[in-house]
Amino acid sequence: MAITGFQPSVMRSGLMMIVALFGVTIRRQAYPLNHLGFAGLLLPVIFSPYGAGDIGLILSYYATMSILLWANPIANKICFTDSCGHIYQFRFNSLITQFSRDDKKADETGVGHLRLKKLYNAFASVLSVSLAANIFVIPISFFVFGAFSLVTLLSSVLLYIPIYLILLLSLVISLLYWIPYVQYAAIALSYPLIWLCRFV
Repeated sequence: MAITGFQPSVMRSGLMMIVALFGVTIRRQAYPLNHLGFAGLLLPVIFSPYGAGDIGLILSYYATMSILLWANPIANKICFTDSCGHIYQFRFNSLITQFSRDDKKADETGVGHLRLKKLYNAFASVLSVSLAANIFVIPISFFVFGAFSLVTLLSSVLLYIPIYLILLLSLVISLLYWIPYVQYAAIALSYPLIWLCRFV
């Protein structure tokens, strides 16, 4: 939150994470919608009453609410599921190792192509989050900006991996920079980070 200058939309997510981590610390079950509501009530007190009118905060708040309400139902509709209704999960280590026992059994029994189904589910899960986020965002965008770009539905899916790498590299660089004699490695890693930021 400090790195981004305490922007209202970032403070919303930061407060949600603080409440969620506090709940885990005292061994309470997480209720993300309650955390979102608590952050919404607390933000005007901490930040500013005028922060509630910030369009970034409004879009962030409703996109998060939309994801929490609709992402799983959409994923259940567009993803492949097993006989119990569980979505096949894709794991990157399955690309390196051989088929798991369940994958082999599924291929032997004629279900087949389980790895392809899992790969499709990985894409469909990210797409379901993108679609869910825009359920509440589209009306607000039309009201505030008078238009909405359909490119945003796919851009979040395409940018998922680059943004993940940006966050990972940023963390590694910020940790390595303070270790003596390893600063050059941090500087070397900053070049792909800059390239990824320009790409995004």
